[in-house]
Amino acid sequence: MRVVLLSVVTLALMAPLLAGDTPVTMTGVLETPTVGGAVNWTDGVARAIGIGAPPAQVRGPQAAVLARRAALLDARRNLLEVIQGVRISSTTTVRNAMTEDDVITSSVQGFIRGARVVREETRADGAVLVEVAVALYGGAESLAGRLELPERLASVPEPPNADLAAPPAVQGNYTGLLIDCRGVKLAPAMCPKILDVNGAEVWGRVEVTNDVLLEKGLAGYYPSVERALELGRVGRNPLIIRAARAAGNGQFPTDAVVSLADARRILAEDAATHFLRKLAVGFVVE
Repeated sequence: MRVVLLSVVTLALMAPLLAGDTPVTMTGVLETPTVGGAVNWTDGVARAIGIGAPPAQVRGPQAAVLARRAALLDARRNLLEVIQGVRISSTTTVRNAMTEDDVITSSVQGFIRGARVVREETRADGAVLVEVAVALYGGAESLAGRLELPERLASVPEPPNADLAAPPAVQGNYTGLLIDCRGVKLAPAMCPKILDVNGAEVWGRVEVTNDVLLEKGLAGYYPSVERALELGRVGRNPLIIRAARAAGNGQFPTDAVVSLADARRILAEDAATHFLRKLAVGFVVE
């Protein structure tokens, strides 16, 4: 699947499809696996559009009904393609999870059928455009809930922890953690990790209630530091760390790698204010 990662730019979902129509705009950290759909990792929403034309031999109200039905089916097909491309971790996408588990497949398909219709337009020629949307997070009925994200995290073998030898002095007033990944091509995922340069895990396995994890997700993704501060997840005074590179045990570079000194600083500061267990974690990506 071809995936384009965008940031701070505005995505005109409809421009390639309907020249002359007013485009739908989305801003944030965006991925566009199809021309008619996108994942907004900043807002935690996936959207897709579909277009349906009335049958040539049908006129009147029935034509509009059939055109809308065709548009809705097209939008759902596009949305399924978008959702299947969502990365769960460095080794797994939603498509992989569906292939491995019939229960997940059925649950995700039901999730797509229940997508909200957020916009409808009827053109002069009778064609109908429908836009649908679903939430990545927000409780048991979100994508995270359908994927059983808490259980998936709990089943991951625990890696070695980062070394806390010679911890640095603690400032103690940080409200969250923001990893600046601009320039390292980090790929957003539902289960990202922070590793040190030796591969030890600094953060990734969390001890929070299932409800909190499903509601918020593990971390936020932002196109800029300013946007992260504006949205509030990491608070007004986050510890900002520059990533050395992006890595992953599989094919997707979803994990941020930091220096040993920064790893120790993160853990030392977290011991004072516990921002990691509060999921007050974000990544700035481009």
